[in-house]
Amino acid sequence: MVGTLNQDAWRAFEEDWRREGELVALSAVRLGFIGLFVFGMVLGPWALARVWQAESYGVRTTLGEMLGWIATFFGLVHVAFVVMYLSL
Repeated sequence: MVGTLNQDAWRAFEEDWRREGELVALSAVRLGFIGLFVFGMVLGPWALARVWQAESYGVRTTLGEMLGWIATFFGLVHVAFVVMYLSL
């Protein structure tokens, strides 16, 4: 009886842990997507941080990671063009 209660409690804990990881992964995808259009220099690394946090929960989010890296790259390119424009 006690072993069954412990297994049920552990199963509920694992489900909550997984659900939390999926929410973090979803926020990484959202941040990466928004970062493609605005504030990529800020939202891209933030999305990557959320991806790494989701991975600590055991949830893999390839889309969030791709969008985070692309948003970071576009943000860097945008900053480079702004700096070149202002230096003229």
